[in-house]
Amino acid sequence: MLKNRIYKLLFLLLIFLQWKVSAQHASYLETITEKEGLPSNYIFSITQDDTGVMWLGTDKGLVKYDNHKYTVYDSDSGLPGNYVNVVQSLGGKGLLLEISEKGKYYFDIHKEKITSEYKSLRNKYSIFNIKKSLQDSNYQIVGFLNSTMACAIHKDHPEKLIELKSKASSSDPDKINYYLETKNGLLFLANSDYLKSQPLFSDRNYQYQYQYGKGIVRYKNGKIVDFLNENTGLGSNLVSSSYQMANGDLYFPTLGSGLTVIKKNNQRSVFEFEKLNPKAVGYQDGQYFILSDGFLYILNEKKVVKKVFLNKDALTFSLFGDEFYLGSFTGFTKYHFQNNQLKKLSHLPLTSGISKIIKANNSVVFSCYGSGFYSEQNGKFVQQSTPYFNNIENLFQIEGGNLVFTSQESGFTILDKNRKIIGHFNKKNGLPSNNIQYAFGEKDTLWIGSKKGLTAVVQDKIYRSFQEAQGFVGTKVFCIFKSSNDQLWVISDRMMMKKVGNQLQPLGNINLLDGKNPIKYCYFSSERQELLLAMKNSISVIKIKDIKPNEHPEAPKLETILLNGENVEKENFLNLKADNYTTELFFASVDKNPLSKTTYYYRVNQSEWRPFIEANFLRFHHLDQGEYILNFKTMNADGYENVMPQSLVLKVNEHFYQNLWFILGLILFLGSITGWFFYDIKSRKLQKMHQEMMFESKLESERRRISRDLHDNIGAYTTSLISKVDQLQTSKIKSKSSKLEEIRENATYILSLLRQTIWVLSLKDTSVESLYDYFKNYIYKIIGTESPIKVDFVDEIENDKPLDSSKAIELFRILQESFQNILKHAQADTVVVTVKSSEIISITVEDNGKGFDAELVKTGNGLQNMKDRAQEIGFSIEILSNSKGTKICILENEKCVK
Repeated sequence: MLKNRIYKLLFLLLIFLQWKVSAQHASYLETITEKEGLPSNYIFSITQDDTGVMWLGTDKGLVKYDNHKYTVYDSDSGLPGNYVNVVQSLGGKGLLLEISEKGKYYFDIHKEKITSEYKSLRNKYSIFNIKKSLQDSNYQIVGFLNSTMACAIHKDHPEKLIELKSKASSSDPDKINYYLETKNGLLFLANSDYLKSQPLFSDRNYQYQYQYGKGIVRYKNGKIVDFLNENTGLGSNLVSSSYQMANGDLYFPTLGSGLTVIKKNNQRSVFEFEKLNPKAVGYQDGQYFILSDGFLYILNEKKVVKKVFLNKDALTFSLFGDEFYLGSFTGFTKYHFQNNQLKKLSHLPLTSGISKIIKANNSVVFSCYGSGFYSEQNGKFVQQSTPYFNNIENLFQIEGGNLVFTSQESGFTILDKNRKIIGHFNKKNGLPSNNIQYAFGEKDTLWIGSKKGLTAVVQDKIYRSFQEAQGFVGTKVFCIFKSSNDQLWVISDRMMMKKVGNQLQPLGNINLLDGKNPIKYCYFSSERQELLLAMKNSISVIKIKDIKPNEHPEAPKLETILLNGENVEKENFLNLKADNYTTELFFASVDKNPLSKTTYYYRVNQSEWRPFIEANFLRFHHLDQGEYILNFKTMNADGYENVMPQSLVLKVNEHFYQNLWFILGLILFLGSITGWFFYDIKSRKLQKMHQEMMFESKLESERRRISRDLHDNIGAYTTSLISKVDQLQTSKIKSKSSKLEEIRENATYILSLLRQTIWVLSLKDTSVESLYDYFKNYIYKIIGTESPIKVDFVDEIENDKPLDSSKAIELFRILQESFQNILKHAQADTVVVTVKSSEIISITVEDNGKGFDAELVKTGNGLQNMKDRAQEIGFSIEILSNSKGTKICILENEKCVK
């Protein structure tokens, strides 16, 4: 009894499961959630501005989608709050925002901030709907919840909200008409029925209208067809609003499930599953069969019609008319199939799992994991093997009845219809990879899919490979097939591609990489020309004839050029300075649809095309001298391009030191400098030689003078001293004091002369003041205290100018010679010595003696020696003499003033 009850419960459970499955309908919905980068799944409102950019009101702030990325504006970036309940494009450059519990604001999309508030409605009512006026499209009408009030916004003055005058309709008291007061009277703009109504949006088959809490109502010919809700693929029944984009796609924001999209040219039907682990797919008589987790799902065009449990270890199946074959880890089972009912007929126990079942030449063949393959012969299955590998991952029949066995590590092997090996291929004989995932044969070409791409085998030789450089995208090939128009298609884990010439062209508007819902299995029905994609949580059916790639991507448009941060006029030719820092190019946005991305590319001087690093922004740093021809294009997800017809030419001028005139001038300058340098060296050498010769000459002259002085002065006094000593020795004079005094004076004079000589020899650089003091001391020592000659010294030294030793010595000798002449010849009793020093040095020696005739003494050596000494040190001497006395003027580079 207990066992029977258990069977009844299991039977009722299966009936319940089949009933639940029958409620699964095909939908045409695509979703964008946080998995795809959406900042929040809670979206209250959606709009599109005049440039095509999409804006969303969410619980995390205002969201913009543009150029591959979402930008969020929230309280941290200047918004009064994060709950943006309403966002509506007002045309031009602004949006109307309603932020929960904060107010209603005008958001400038160019300044990217709120620039004004509609203060009159700060805490009054919540916006229910915003629609264009039926009477005047320049106005948008704002309706409010629980209020009969309405306001208008003019497109030219979007920051102003105008309250409308309301009147009950004469034909229907429950309907309110709204008027704008103008100079010419009242202008009708809308009525309450129009404001309250939800819009109907259309694609090529249906009309759609959202109902909060129920999902999306689908109409046809004015009648309700069905509801798109959580049971038919809609992420959430809490649809908050709706919007039809400029390209015709319908967007439905939801609270909790992001955005639901119905594309205008939808190319797929989708069956949603809570969990799906597809192992095999087949088609027969208008129905698809999907094996997943031991269950067989049977689908027609609209819904899953049946779910049958077969075997929890089921791996694959094949259906041929009323013959249904199931392969599992426990063996090979044959069923009779009729009216979606299965009846078990036989079972062949096996210890290895079955990977694939086909029917070739009217006999069944199946491959195994680890034990080769089995073929039907006279009603029995005979095991066979290959010498290359027996762990067979997949099995395919190609034209001519040949079989292809594939491996994930050993390549693939081809057998003819008699099961004889005719070829084996792996990396050693040209395959890009030993991990083979799919095989498709047509005419004389065998197409092999591996994780590295697509390979063509012709006449048992590797003919061509299609890898990343040839457009292959992905890491696994799920299916290769030809459609009825002879087009070859490749389906990978990431992209649907078609062969065009020697390239694979991806079709990006068919999204195969669906976040956490990756593709698991792929099947092409040649009868229906449909592609079935089995994923983790859904099954998509795509009609090949409906695949229409976007062949006309938006054209590139250069909007702004900045040179070193400064805006310059947009031209096709720009001259740049040699010291350019940055050149920045800003382009108009072309990627405004998160379901179909468009990318900018550029190239320089016919180089390879490169994608922009930033979505619509290009920057160059420190361009070298030369000419750069820049070309730009856009490429959409389907691989179609739009090249900007005009190139942008950037000419970077030479640095001044790169110009020919500068180089020639520099060569001339360096040549001149070099010549001058060598000339200067030679001149310095000559000057040094001259100075050395002059020094030697002066040194010799000084030696002669000192020798002469010593001979004439010291020698004479010494001789006199010796003579007087001799006289004392021979003299009989009793008193010798006078003679001893004379001897003392002579010795004193000799000592003075010796001191002068030592001073001259040891003198280093000095000054005018020091020379003046030394000469004054010298004179006082010469004349003594009881001299009949009176000497006055006049000090007018304002600037104690420095004197090198040579000048000081020569000036001293000139003064010494002058004073010696006065003592010997002038018979003067008064001498005045005046020393002046300011800008120049001036020394005068003036006496009141008898004077002399200048004409008679011109040939004298003493005066001429004085003049020569002065000239050598840059001084001049002028001698003025008459019967009243003599005046000698010594002047630095000047004439003596009379």
